[in-house]
Amino acid sequence: MIVNYADKQASGGAVRWIYLATAVIVLLFAGVIYAWSILKAPLAAEFGWSQGALGLNYTVMMCCYCLGGMVGGALIRRFPIRVIFIFAGVLVGGGFYLSSSISGRSIISLYISYGALCGLGIGIVYTVVISAVGEWFQDKRATASGIMLMGFGAGSLILGSIAGNMIKSVGWRSTLSTIGVSVLIVFCVGSFIIKAADPSGASFANVRKNGGGAREYTTREMLHRVSFWKFYIFSVLIATVGSCVISMARDVALFVGTEESVAVTLTGLLSVCNGAIRIVIGIVFDRFGRRVAMLVTCLLTIIASSAMLGATMIGSFVLLVVGIVLTGASYGCLPTLSSGFISSAYGAGNFPMNFSISTTMLLFASFAAPIAGWMTGTAGGYPAAFISLLVLSFVGTAISMSLKEI
Repeated sequence: MIVNYADKQASGGAVRWIYLATAVIVLLFAGVIYAWSILKAPLAAEFGWSQGALGLNYTVMMCCYCLGGMVGGALIRRFPIRVIFIFAGVLVGGGFYLSSSISGRSIISLYISYGALCGLGIGIVYTVVISAVGEWFQDKRATASGIMLMGFGAGSLILGSIAGNMIKSVGWRSTLSTIGVSVLIVFCVGSFIIKAADPSGASFANVRKNGGGAREYTTREMLHRVSFWKFYIFSVLIATVGSCVISMARDVALFVGTEESVAVTLTGLLSVCNGAIRIVIGIVFDRFGRRVAMLVTCLLTIIASSAMLGATMIGSFVLLVVGIVLTGASYGCLPTLSSGFISSAYGAGNFPMNFSISTTMLLFASFAAPIAGWMTGTAGGYPAAFISLLVLSFVGTAISMSLKEI
């Protein structure tokens, strides 16, 4: 018996959950690109490249990741999902493979292979997966996005740990090439499983409880809405807090007086909280609406900043743990919030491009970490930086509270 995708979608059949499970695995492997802090160590040791030069590769990757998201948003309207998945797999697989064969003569080859090719491919598949699978969950899109994004966030923790052990046993070159081949295989397999939803399906007629009605906004129209820019600035501010704390977590832990092993464990705990909260905030968004979800995110950020400030001022390990846990949680809320807000406020028709535009906030937030580092060095301690982050938390909260209309 032949059952079309619209019938499966409308009946809530098991097929969409198969797509969701596949998406989690695809994004889990895509998330390995964030394990840069682990993968860069052997490059610094072998080639003597500075931390600043290696840090620039991360910036290149983030720029291309954001660009890839917009490319994916454009491609999904013109090409089958399978073609886009395979194309992204070739970019990422090729990027890792080329990275495994670089020499120490020029770091530019690293920027092109790992930074540009991998970043571009990950950005493409990220937008396409979230968009395509999300269409099957119009009744609980934020929850589905949270589940998928949990996989993306867990990639750096799970596969990063595996990569770290592989580097010790087989070397960094074999590790990078193995990652490349694995990502290519997973993307290709995923391309044969995940299908595009039929826009005529009944679930597309569901009322969007969390947003401004059923109207579809083009990207140009969205960019002319004050509501979008309020949400965008809110996202940049909250992401800035998370980005800064994440970049300083290990050093702050050592400053408070913890052992190196404890500092590393706390950094891993931050990643766990980052991934786990994505499902929770998705459920909150779908059940209680955008305002409640944003308020929860703001409260987490304010408490996290306050705890980190207190930890550095009085040397409290307890406050340090609270600050790190809640920072991971508040930062992890943003991708799910963005997916839920963009789809509910501006419609599903142009979601891929609209969503990719919203994710560029991560690029601006990434520049905050070096600024916070400069403030710490100039002021001779961490409190000045965390006071600034606390102020940003309150500003972000005020902006979120002013966002009353779409």
